[in-house]
Amino acid sequence: MTDYIGGKVTKVIDGITFEMAVDFRGDQNQDVFLDKEMVRLASFKQSGLGKSGGRSSITELRKKIWNRHITLIVVGRDDDDRVIAYISPASA
Repeated sequence: MTDYIGGKVTKVIDGITFEMAVDFRGDQNQDVFLDKEMVRLASFKQSGLGKSGGRSSITELRKKIWNRHITLIVVGRDDDDRVIAYISPASA
């Protein structure tokens, strides 16, 4: 079963990580989601801030999702308890 959450992106941390204020949780979710979650995008590679392209990856993610309401398809959680997810195509 797939979990879904939605909410407004409140902060972009780097090119693949952001903070989201969760205001939607799927009715049949298996996991428990907090009102504020750190999210890491699944299947993305990004340059670190100290490497070439790092700043541009943050800028691009901000342009696409910052301060917007998005829906996520949750894959799981990483070792730091961040949500690992894909952005739903309906959000784009």
